Amino acid sequence: MKKKLIAAVLCGLMLSASLTACGNNDTSETTAAPAATVDTQVKNIQSDINIDLSDIEGSIDLNNAYTITLNGTSATTDAAGVEIDGGKVKITAGGVYRISGNLSDGQIKVKTEADDESVVLILDGADITNKSGAAIHIKNALSAYVVALSGTTNTVADTANYEFAADDTDGEPDAAIFSKADLIIGGKGTLNVNANYSAGIKGKDNLYITDAALNVTSVDDGIKGRDSLNILGGALTVTAENDGIKTTNDQDADLGNLIISGGTLNITSGTDGIQSENTVAISGGDITVKTADGAAETNKQNFGMWGNANTSDSASAKGIKATNDVTVTGGTININSADDSIHSNGNITVSGGEITLASSDDGMHADSELTVSGGIINVTQSYEGLEGQVITITDGDIKIKSSDDGINAAGGNDSSQQGGFGGGDPFASDSDAMITVSGGSIYINADGDGFDSNGSAQMSGGALYVDGPTNSGNGALDFGSEFVLTGGTLIAAGASGMAEKPADSSTQTTIQVELGPQNAGSKLTVVDSTGNEVISYTPAKAYQNVVISTPLLKQGDTYTVYVDGTEVTTIETTSAVTSQGGSNMGGGMGGGQPGGNMGGNQPGGMGGVPNGNMGGRGGMGGW
Repeated sequence: MKKKLIAAVLCGLMLSASLTACGNNDTSETTAAPAATVDTQVKNIQSDINIDLSDIEGSIDLNNAYTITLNGTSATTDAAGVEIDGGKVKITAGGVYRISGNLSDGQIKVKTEADDESVVLILDGADITNKSGAAIHIKNALSAYVVALSGTTNTVADTANYEFAADDTDGEPDAAIFSKADLIIGGKGTLNVNANYSAGIKGKDNLYITDAALNVTSVDDGIKGRDSLNILGGALTVTAENDGIKTTNDQDADLGNLIISGGTLNITSGTDGIQSENTVAISGGDITVKTADGAAETNKQNFGMWGNANTSDSASAKGIKATNDVTVTGGTININSADDSIHSNGNITVSGGEITLASSDDGMHADSELTVSGGIINVTQSYEGLEGQVITITDGDIKIKSSDDGINAAGGNDSSQQGGFGGGDPFASDSDAMITVSGGSIYINADGDGFDSNGSAQMSGGALYVDGPTNSGNGALDFGSEFVLTGGTLIAAGASGMAEKPADSSTQTTIQVELGPQNAGSKLTVVDSTGNEVISYTPAKAYQNVVISTPLLKQGDTYTVYVDGTEVTTIETTSAVTSQGGSNMGGGMGGGQPGGNMGGNQPGGMGGVPNGNMGGRGGMGGW
């Protein structure tokens, strides 16, 4: 039949597989899906018209499309399968429909009589406003495509008051574009969505966004997909008073996934920017997110507005949030958030991509495991930089600026910024907490503990540099049990009061030196007994105590420590871990002996009195 769309079929495919026509005898035509864009558990869309999800517009024969012309409060069409009642346009048969003109008060509604037919809506300079409901309502179809035609600007809008039809239940439709079928949005043109009632775009099944320039402004959530939300490409701008983009299926363990594999996303939201009831997987794209007022100055005593991960969305302003895992394998991510920038109630895994985070709470927080095996992570502002019960770093380039702990291993849900004045992080000793570093480059600038595990820590490779706290209530290194160091490069500089060092069971030679007060920017250099430089480092903040370990340090040698070229002390490495002028807690718990001949009139830990040319008593309550 002329212009009739052959009955469409819905296929379930594996990740990165070809989208192949099924349900007919002709299997010669196939359409390849973009690689790594579709979850294995998500149904994929394919019909006999063989629409390519990466180029929807190029897949459609526009010359063989039905036409619908909008004219204020009425419309005309050449399609037999379209019913028109004033401004209400109802499509009852599958096919391709080219829509143009202006509808000042009306609706495009799709309700196919057959369940196995797909509908393609080509927006060709269409401007559709509904003053009593959704502007585009997909009530029944196998799948629906909304395509913004190249070179055109299209706008759909609703208003604040909805009137529901007798056959509409459960308060739906409740979005400017609403679909009960799988919905695919694409095209080479521009589509503006203005939502004044609730969401901008809402899909009750799977929702795909491909190559369109899509601009969504909403008084509630921006874009919602129930079973999945898949962003394959295009340019997406969302401004939402509540969540930016999200999935909502929390009833099926295989559904509710949010997948981003390409495109440019700019999301500004009052609450969460990207939120999933299951998992978030990012493999590509250029993503920018700002939540609420963005990252403010972090202060543990007077912060507490947003609450923790298990509160309602109205109390959460996270950049990316998932009930289960967050996985980043590629793409560029920039987040400026009033709450955690990336948060998972399960695990976070980063193996690629370039990530920049500014947060009023944690840069990254995982209730369970946080694993970094590649990529670039730059936390420019945070309360705590990276936090999880088990933190594993095998590769990658990580930089962290934090007002409390830089890297913190602690179990369970984080409420570190919760509770208003006097609120605090409830994490205490945790035997299951662990930090493992075997590779990568890590730099931490922390006002609290720099590298902190409420349980234990291990380091066997990589490079770890810590500019720790200047106050004696925290340490550059802090551990609930022990820190075993067997390889890599470590320099941790900070205050002396709570300074800690690796365990004696460590196998790589380590020195801990009490230097007395040194100014920020004072270069530290270690030279061996033959005059060769072993290592040098310039802390960005004032410091008193340093812990240094490198494969170039050898047990049984004597080393000279210089600050800005001036000799400060010498230290002989008599064991795997050797301290000069301090011990595991800055000289012990109330040690009564002098802290040596280093450090000027500097108190030794918490309560020591000055002594000697350069040094204070070590420890808590020292002599």
